[in-house]
Amino acid sequence: MRASTGFNWCFLSPHLDDAIFSCGGQIHQAKAKGESVNVVSVFTADEPSAERLTYDAKCLHLAWGLRDNVYAQRRREDQAACETLSAAWYHLGFSDCIYRRDQDTGSALYDLNAVMAGEIKSPDAALLCKIIEAFRRLPQSQHVLAPIAIHTGHVDHLLVRIAAELVFRQKGVLLYYEDLPYACGVDLDSRLSQFNQWESQVHKLSEQDIEAKLLAVDAYTSQLFDVFRGQRPGEILASYANRIGGERIWRKKRIDWYQAISAECT
Repeated sequence: MRASTGFNWCFLSPHLDDAIFSCGGQIHQAKAKGESVNVVSVFTADEPSAERLTYDAKCLHLAWGLRDNVYAQRRREDQAACETLSAAWYHLGFSDCIYRRDQDTGSALYDLNAVMAGEIKSPDAALLCKIIEAFRRLPQSQHVLAPIAIHTGHVDHLLVRIAAELVFRQKGVLLYYEDLPYACGVDLDSRLSQFNQWESQVHKLSEQDIEAKLLAVDAYTSQLFDVFRGQRPGEILASYANRIGGERIWRKKRIDWYQAISAECT
């Protein structure tokens, strides 16, 4: 579902769950205020045929409990989650990194170790350009939230963040969300305090916001065991929300580069 008009909020989700896992409470809160929300998922294309699946891709499918029409099922889960929160959803239709291959050699670009290593392979440069063009065609939004991708080296999260910065940062609408559950064990305040470029704001959530988020999270039945490592998603996400006071978003400060360089040179 894609609306032709603009939105108050656009959440850029690398995969078919990231935005809801990370920002479901904010989305519920925004809708309760009568604001419009668009959840845009990037890597949503059908998986390749069985004979072209790598061993690692087959292992992931097994962990997800899915055999055939894997991404069709995942898209249905995302649609159900977004509809639970009354948010619009849109799938861009690019391939997940576990399926991508070098067009020249035919070899897989990423195994499961490389996926989280934080190194985008050079053949993905063309893909980045396509994502940028897709972002430029999205309906206008007052606020665009992208994954901060500091505490996870997942290449797909990094690609979405880079594309978002190239398209939306100069427009002054770009914010960053913490990729959950990956951020739950990371002290982002300490990591980002090393740089005087970031400021954060906590969106305080009511019990109703958290309950609505967890109901939407439950729609991703194929992903819960793998992503949350067999732990209870509700406990992990609610605990994190209680610890920081809700869901936190980040903004890069506007820096006077001339002043900053001058200060360093004196």
